Amino acid sequence: DYPSSVTFFRERLTWGGNNRIWMSKAGDFESFEDKDYNEVLPECAITVIVASDQVDNVQWVASGDSLFVGTEGGEFTVSESNSGEPLGPANIKLQPQTSKGSISIQPAKVADSTLFVQRSGKKVHELVYDFNSDAFVVPDVTVLAEHIARPGIVGIAWEDDRCILWSVRKDGVLLGFTYDRQQEV
Repeated sequence: DYPSSVTFFRERLTWGGNNRIWMSKAGDFESFEDKDYNEVLPECAITVIVASDQVDNVQWVASGDSLFVGTEGGEFTVSESNSGEPLGPANIKLQPQTSKGSISIQPAKVADSTLFVQRSGKKVHELVYDFNSDAFVVPDVTVLAEHIARPGIVGIAWEDDRCILWSVRKDGVLLGFTYDRQQEV
């Protein structure tokens, strides 16, 4: 039951591991107390179980407008159930978004997109909100060169100045993916 990924979200230290998300008290990264003087307040720590039709281990967590959670079986968002109130133990929702599944590689945050490696390790997907469908979508950004990641990707890093997603394959080959959503590249 140890966490395997970490990020900061809504002024909370956020850990992910097994099928759980743990969030610290708001503004107090060292406290995971779920009650304050026996009372559950919005600033108290939060624990979320990632419940789906299968047991999904959390592979990564990433911060954005929502908290993005990648599991072996799909991708989820965590946010307030009532947007007019602060995130807290009584105001939180976990929503499944896709069923691609992820590998345990921290995704790259690029503007309004999150680039992650699919569970096979052989495809990179973009998790982005689509206003036309009013939902998150996950287009395959390696679709034009599927062969290039075939041995499997073991690590990624984003270079902002040149808009390149650097990836390392299992065989040690370094790949550079040019990615610029605004230019459709």
